[in-house]
Amino acid sequence: MTNPLPVRDFLCHDMAACPARFSNHRALSCSVMEKLSSADLKTFRAQLLAERKSILGTCSSRLDVLELLDSVSAEDQAPLVHDQAVALHCRSQELVKLRKIEAALERLQMGEFGICQACEEPIPRRRLLAIPWADRCVPCQERMHESTWRDNEVGLAA
Repeated sequence: MTNPLPVRDFLCHDMAACPARFSNHRALSCSVMEKLSSADLKTFRAQLLAERKSILGTCSSRLDVLELLDSVSAEDQAPLVHDQAVALHCRSQELVKLRKIEAALERLQMGEFGICQACEEPIPRRRLLAIPWADRCVPCQERMHESTWRDNEVGLAA
């Protein structure tokens, strides 16, 4: 396990400005990259590009429901408004996923693919095969979800 880094280091993405952070990070990324074969990396890249293409290809077809409200009778507008809300929510989720895919492709290019962004430990190969855009190991992802869930509960109670 690595030593915790000061908060300011997590805000800096410039390798020249934070050499201490990135020198340790580089050592971890090299060990992870050695464990992932070049065939693995090609597979992950192909999966990421295919998923990105899929998301970008469905962009307009899922949002067609947004244009229908003017031509619908008043009694049919309520279900249509619901369908529109669902379509917007789905699109929002796709955009979040697209950002994660783009970030994973960047990490792949930088040689930092497969490293947890929270604890800087290697992400297991099985997890990357299932979710190639994963940026956290399972324990860190669970901690993030728990804290988000707790924050939402506190917000509702207030």
